[in-house]
Amino acid sequence: MYKKLRTKHTDNGTRYMVKCYTTGKYAITAWVGATIGGIVAQGDLDYVIQEWNKLVWLPKLFYAQ
Repeated sequence: MYKKLRTKHTDNGTRYMVKCYTTGKYAITAWVGATIGGIVAQGDLDYVIQEWNKLVWLPKLFYAQ
């Protein structure tokens, strides 16, 4: 059983941060249904959040004043 924690639409498709209750691990996946697939990263919460931030980070825009 999985729980979706976050969702992000990227250029490569939608990514999901999920928690797997069977293993107790967290993962970033490409799809979630009865199972998960296209795992981008998997591990403890700190590692997955670090990878999530790399995935969804957008550069700041600097404007001339």
